[in-house]
Amino acid sequence: MTARADRPGSLARAAALAAALVICFGLQILAIVLDLPLHRLYLWPRQADGLPGILTAHLLHADIGHLTANVLGLIVAGWAAGWATPRLVTGAIVWSAIAAGCFAWLVAPSGIPHVGASGVVFGLLGFLIAAGLVRGEWRSLLTAALVIILYGGAWVLLLPDGSEEGRRISWQMHLGGFLGGIAWAWTTRKEQAG
Repeated sequence: MTARADRPGSLARAAALAAALVICFGLQILAIVLDLPLHRLYLWPRQADGLPGILTAHLLHADIGHLTANVLGLIVAGWAAGWATPRLVTGAIVWSAIAAGCFAWLVAPSGIPHVGASGVVFGLLGFLIAAGLVRGEWRSLLTAALVIILYGGAWVLLLPDGSEEGRRISWQMHLGGFLGGIAWAWTTRKEQAG
């Protein structure tokens, strides 16, 4: 397939990413300006009223700094996944989000809310690495190597951290998303990526 033939698909993926980012920023601004009670949309582990957060928590963030950090990660990881495996990136995002939410809902301590798109970012990273390994294609392998180098220091965020700062970071969302990305790479290993 030529780059020109996939251009409508690339534009659609870019538009979907832009729409998700506008929603994230819009919700954050509305929450601040209108003092909206968005806590109902947070992921509340092991609580029935926290189940919607499995899907909605990825769009919500603790503050603008949290949102900005996740947006940068989404842009970098999303672009890398879209370049390496353009036909599979949307599925990787969906699987990562659901896996991150489910894992955090099941494993995280009750009573502590979880928000943010970092589970999706780690899911895309897991997807890129696993896709590089299971596909053996040069694009996937190159992207996987770059991801490992660029995000070298972030891997510790997949593990529990007992520090004050670490308790505010949802390693459960990170690890769940990472595993979801790997699962998507394995599930789609025989599908055409580009």
